Amino acid sequence: MNLPDIQNVKVNSIKINRVGVSNVDFPIYIKSKSGEKVLCYAKVNIYMSLKRNLRGINMSRTTQSLMRYRYTSFDRWVLWKFL
Repeated sequence: MNLPDIQNVKVNSIKINRVGVSNVDFPIYIKSKSGEKVLCYAKVNIYMSLKRNLRGINMSRTTQSLMRYRYTSFDRWVLWKFL
Protein backbone atom coordinates (compact mmCIF):
# COMPACT_ATOMS: atom_id res chain seq x y z
CA MET A 1 0.00 0.00 0.00
CA ASN A 2 1.38 3.41 -1.00
CA LEU A 3 0.42 6.29 1.27
CA PRO A 4 1.07 9.89 0.20
CA ASP A 5 3.71 11.88 2.08
CA ILE A 6 1.44 14.60 3.42
CA GLN A 7 4.35 16.44 5.07
CA ASN A 8 5.64 17.42 1.64
CA VAL A 9 2.32 18.32 0.05
CA LYS A 10 1.93 22.01 -0.73
CA VAL A 11 -1.28 23.41 0.69
CA ASN A 12 -3.02 26.71 0.18
CA SER A 13 -2.93 27.99 3.70
CA ILE A 14 -4.27 31.04 5.45
CA LYS A 15 -2.83 33.29 8.09
CA ILE A 16 -4.19 32.55 11.57
CA ASN A 17 -4.15 35.51 13.95
CA ARG A 18 -4.14 33.57 17.20
CA VAL A 19 -2.96 30.04 17.94
CA GLY A 20 -1.60 28.66 21.19
CA VAL A 21 -2.53 27.32 24.61
CA SER A 22 -4.81 28.74 27.25
CA ASN A 23 -5.49 28.30 30.96
CA VAL A 24 -2.04 26.94 31.84
CA ASP A 25 -1.66 26.80 35.63
CA PHE A 26 1.70 28.38 36.42
CA PRO A 27 3.40 29.17 39.76
CA ILE A 28 4.97 32.62 39.95
CA TYR A 29 6.78 34.54 42.66
CA ILE A 30 5.66 38.08 43.31
CA LYS A 31 7.94 40.44 45.18
CA SER A 32 6.11 42.30 47.95
CA LYS A 33 6.85 45.91 48.93
CA SER A 34 9.12 44.62 51.68
CA GLY A 35 11.07 42.54 49.13
CA GLU A 36 9.69 39.20 50.30
CA LYS A 37 8.94 36.54 47.64
CA VAL A 38 5.33 35.36 47.72
CA LEU A 39 4.35 32.23 45.79
CA CYS A 40 1.17 32.69 43.75
CA TYR A 41 -0.54 30.72 41.02
CA ALA A 42 -1.62 32.22 37.73
CA LYS A 43 -3.64 31.04 34.76
CA VAL A 44 -1.57 31.92 31.71
CA ASN A 45 -2.54 32.18 28.04
CA ILE A 46 0.20 31.93 25.41
CA TYR A 47 -0.73 32.94 21.86
CA MET A 48 1.03 33.86 18.66
CA SER A 49 0.10 34.48 15.05
CA LEU A 50 0.75 31.81 12.45
CA LYS A 51 2.16 33.06 9.15
CA ARG A 52 0.61 31.94 5.91
CA ASN A 53 3.61 29.82 4.87
CA LEU A 54 3.78 27.82 8.15
CA ARG A 55 1.83 24.66 8.84
CA GLY A 56 1.63 24.94 12.61
CA ILE A 57 3.45 25.63 15.84
CA ASN A 58 5.26 23.39 18.28
CA MET A 59 2.86 23.52 21.23
CA SER A 60 5.44 22.21 23.71
CA ARG A 61 7.75 25.13 22.90
CA THR A 62 5.12 27.61 24.03
CA THR A 63 5.14 26.18 27.54
CA GLN A 64 8.93 25.75 27.43
CA SER A 65 9.30 29.48 26.85
CA LEU A 66 7.09 30.10 29.88
CA MET A 67 9.28 27.84 32.04
CA ARG A 68 12.17 30.32 31.72
CA TYR A 69 10.32 32.50 34.22
CA ARG A 70 9.45 29.87 36.84
CA TYR A 71 12.00 31.10 39.41
CA THR A 72 11.79 34.79 38.55
CA SER A 73 10.50 37.18 41.20
CA PHE A 74 8.14 39.62 39.57
CA ASP A 75 7.55 43.06 40.98
CA ARG A 76 4.53 45.13 40.04
CA TRP A 77 6.38 46.93 37.24
CA VAL A 78 7.41 43.71 35.52
CA LEU A 79 3.92 42.25 35.91
CA TRP A 80 2.46 45.38 34.35
CA LYS A 81 4.46 44.70 31.17
CA PHE A 82 2.99 41.21 30.88
CA LEU A 83 -0.57 42.37 31.38
